[in-house]
Amino acid sequence: MDSNTLVKRNPRVVYRDLAEDAGGILLHLDTSNYHSINPTGVVIWETIGDGGTSFGDLLTELKSKLDNFPENGEGEVAAFVTGLSERDLMLVEEGTPAQG
Repeated sequence: MDSNTLVKRNPRVVYRDLAEDAGGILLHLDTSNYHSINPTGVVIWETIGDGGTSFGDLLTELKSKLDNFPENGEGEVAAFVTGLSERDLMLVEEGTPAQG
């Protein structure tokens, strides 16, 4: 996944916390399907926020928020985002580099 790829929450998905440090639940309002996410998935979901973010900025934020960001963390985060995108829980748009 390119660092300029835009990652956004699907606005038709509702998130709810489970018990502390137990993760969360995503509910797709159109399909009524529930999807559980672990505590790291919750951090990713919350970091993306309502407005979305670039994949590169997401990784930067996660590295500062997670104490033990793994060496292969970029691939794991990309796989997580791709999985949510395939289930229509997240929207992924290939980005273009900022011009300046």
